[in-house]
Amino acid sequence: MSDLEERVRVNMRNFRKRRKLSQKQFCDALGWGYHILPDLESGKTKWSLARIDQVSQHFEIPPDFFLMGEEIMQEHTGILRLLYRLEPEKRRSLRKLLREWEVTDIRVIEEILKFARRFFQAGRKGTKKEN
Repeated sequence: MSDLEERVRVNMRNFRKRRKLSQKQFCDALGWGYHILPDLESGKTKWSLARIDQVSQHFEIPPDFFLMGEEIMQEHTGILRLLYRLEPEKRRSLRKLLREWEVTDIRVIEEILKFARRFFQAGRKGTKKEN
């Protein structure tokens, strides 16, 4: 098992436990058979991109959340959620800007994302008024 596969496996299990969901509750929420999750969490079966996407969509968590290390997940969850809720093109633009500006301070990134979200929402309201 690769490091990435192991990270996804551990992060998915930790996510479920943080949500205080049993394996059965987790499977029921996603419409999976109960036998699937024990195999995924033990590493017997690998997480597919389709399953990761299904979990991220159902719980409204960006897929990045499951690919990152534990310490990153804990610190950046709120920021990732803000970014994930943006439309894909706006999300790409913001990521590009953050890389170009070499912004690494998490508090600064959080403020930029909050501002961008308000800015994009205000733009949508303005567009509706014009029509």
